[in-house]
Amino acid sequence: MARDVKKRSGRRKKTEILNDRVTIAEMYLAGHTQMEIAMHLHLSQSTISRDITIIHKEWQESTLLDFNDAKARELARIDKLEREAWIAWEESKSAKRRITGHMSEGEINKNNARVVTENQNGDPRFLNQIERCIKLRIAIFGLETKKIDHTSLGEQLRSPVILPAVTLIEDDDSD
Repeated sequence: MARDVKKRSGRRKKTEILNDRVTIAEMYLAGHTQMEIAMHLHLSQSTISRDITIIHKEWQESTLLDFNDAKARELARIDKLEREAWIAWEESKSAKRRITGHMSEGEINKNNARVVTENQNGDPRFLNQIERCIKLRIAIFGLETKKIDHTSLGEQLRSPVILPAVTLIEDDDSD
């Protein structure tokens, strides 16, 4: 049994459409039926259905843009962290100079003092941080690494076909 819906006369202006869609979205999220929304706004149920379809598309596009922005922000943060780790790694490898000698009354005895230069191997914690940045970036891009079975590594090396170490997953843009 069809309900009587008092419809608006004429076409809606752009501002009316936008205002209606805000109300439609609010009522839709609150669980109202399309017919209830139509009666409230004095529009047809088919108009509400079309507007809800458009609202869904806008939500999806907005979510994708927000998701891509979030990925870009995180990648920038990872890039900065990795740059700083590389700088710290290089500094940790540089030779350190120190002065040795006997101290008397808070001063170094200049007769016994000598400058000692020590070579440094570098702090591996910085390389661990760099590796962590690389793993985070791979995760954000959605790249998967293949696991190698070390027991059959010899067979794999003799094989004429070499499998790639990274499998790229392409997005299906047909949505």
